[in-house]
Amino acid sequence: MLAVGAAVLTLALPPIASADVSVRVEGDAATLLAPTAQPIPGPAVVKDGVNSCAGDRAIGAFDRALAGDWAGPWFNGLGYAVDAIKGETYAFPVDRYWVFYVNEQMAALGLCDQVVQDGDRILLAPSGPGYAAGRALRVAAAPSAAPGTAFTVTVTDGESKPVEAAQVVPATGGAPLGTTGADGTASVTLTERGAASLRAVKPGDVRSAPAAVCVSDGADGFCGSSKPGVPAPPPAPAPAPDTTPAVGRISGLGEQQRFARGKGPRELKGVVDADPSGLREVRLRLTRRVPATPGGRKACSTWDGARERFVRAPCGAKAGRWFKVGDRAAWSYLLPARLGPGRYVLDVQAVDGAGNAAPEDVRAKDAGAPRTRVVFVVGG
Repeated sequence: MLAVGAAVLTLALPPIASADVSVRVEGDAATLLAPTAQPIPGPAVVKDGVNSCAGDRAIGAFDRALAGDWAGPWFNGLGYAVDAIKGETYAFPVDRYWVFYVNEQMAALGLCDQVVQDGDRILLAPSGPGYAAGRALRVAAAPSAAPGTAFTVTVTDGESKPVEAAQVVPATGGAPLGTTGADGTASVTLTERGAASLRAVKPGDVRSAPAAVCVSDGADGFCGSSKPGVPAPPPAPAPAPDTTPAVGRISGLGEQQRFARGKGPRELKGVVDADPSGLREVRLRLTRRVPATPGGRKACSTWDGARERFVRAPCGAKAGRWFKVGDRAAWSYLLPARLGPGRYVLDVQAVDGAGNAAPEDVRAKDAGAPRTRVVFVVGG
């Protein structure tokens, strides 16, 4: 959380389009729920028969994936807490609790407040003693490997930082296959042909979800290959690449809208439409132009997201600086104060998982069209 007075990222909460999220629960000694896909939104969650949480929040997918096999009290202002999942309980006076992660990063909101979007990964796992919450591990490897030939497995945390001294183990159990070095990589060799599954473990951290690896020499009948003398099945058609950018929209500001002095907007917000490749990031660019002196030339500036203030810049929106505001489809950015007098140009650009970026300067000609640029005036 940023200090009071600083610009902070918040979440707008409009209804979301139908999508899928994954839910996983790791217990102290074993996985309680393997990754399970759940559609969102869904029905509201009314666990105690009285209090309700919206079905487009994380708790909706969590509740449906577990078929309600969890327990916890309701707290005003916080929503439902989780004490027990599938009979594994962490509740006062035990000095442990269920930690909630989204995309392997500890969630800033509770299950009842966290809005989820297509492709999100929801994870609950117990903390260590003394309420010490560990990192949620990720494991990545090539989808295929030759039998008896070493290949690289990479272990990172939720911020994609390498994790040292993590063990790579078979997801079904067994002796460690390798240990990561300072760069987060381990060399692993598999000899048994066919589908294999690996995961990463490290004391104090949350074990990773399984990663699938197919072991085959490409001509042994495993993993879709064919044996000598047996015709190979026709290859599956490659999916068409996604070349269409995600579409961002600015809301709450009208084109050429005028605000009185002292009444300029403070919150910038909008949404990004669903995209088949998912959403990598949302970024904004805010430029301002004001007269430097009566009758003088105009002074131009751009919002610096790192320094959280306007800095001098050449005139023209394209001279402004982009700043990232997260990877949520419903985005919102809160400025430290209302915007002062000047002419402003606000641009939003969405980058999808395939790297496609939306155009920089689209203005809607009707209320239903997406707007990636809005021009407005304060005090003029």
